[in-house]
Amino acid sequence: MARPRKNPAQRLRKTHVKRDDVVVVLTGIDKGKSGRVLSVDRKKARVLVEGINVRQQTMRRTPSNPQGGLAEKECPIHISNVMPEDKYRERRKKADETTPTAAGAKTETQEKGEN
Repeated sequence: MARPRKNPAQRLRKTHVKRDDVVVVLTGIDKGKSGRVLSVDRKKARVLVEGINVRQQTMRRTPSNPQGGLAEKECPIHISNVMPEDKYRERRKKADETTPTAAGAKTETQEKGEN
């Protein structure tokens, strides 16, 4: 049975980040780090972020590069693992303000005797 062909006019996914946005990584080994988006691949739903997910690539010896050796390059990460930095900071601030205290624990205002 033949595999159905993909429609070339298939809609691309809408993304919440675009090139040159500053984003924060939400999961993985680089969690919490921020960087500038270098490129967005909407078909594969991946983004390339500056200084994030850096891998070493072995370079062959060539006439232009006689030494060879290792070169570092950024690899793409899934778009769902990043969030715009301003939105991230806003949510963190909101979460810190509404963090519940443990039952019976005193808040700062109660410790000062203002309550």
